[in-house]
Amino acid sequence: MHVRSRTSKKDLEIFERYKNNNFFDSKEVSDLSKLLPKKKINILEIGFGDGKNLIEKAKINSDMNFYGIEVFKPGIASVLKQVQIQDLDNICLFYGDAKDFLVKIEKPFFDFIFILFPDPWPKKKTLEKTVNRPKFSKSRKTKSNRKGTLNRQDRLGRLCR
Repeated sequence: MHVRSRTSKKDLEIFERYKNNNFFDSKEVSDLSKLLPKKKINILEIGFGDGKNLIEKAKINSDMNFYGIEVFKPGIASVLKQVQIQDLDNICLFYGDAKDFLVKIEKPFFDFIFILFPDPWPKKKTLEKTVNRPKFSKSRKTKSNRKGTLNRQDRLGRLCR
């Protein structure tokens, strides 16, 4: 996946403030268990966009850890602002491609992996890169706990199998 975005000066300041605290480059992380306090359930949202779902779930479920990975920096900056405003200590964000990120994780870690509203109109040239491919689903199985599940939902609210 081609990672690109225009980053404002304010967003860069936010990234610097939270770097290696609530925000990491996905290429620099190997041991997820040390990033947030130990909790029973670890949830990953791939491609969290503006982060509304991630923030809402983290507020309601303070006993769970929420991880998000996104390729667009404005979405990450938006969530980091909300982490500060709402004083959330159970969110950790990553910048980068989810496929590369999951390959680096050495042992099963996540109880749930969410992919909400994946690209409904993938282009032929990017079809092999999308997280909706069977190859990606197989790689994530080795990164979720024994009972871990992958939940995908399209823009109409339908669960994808």
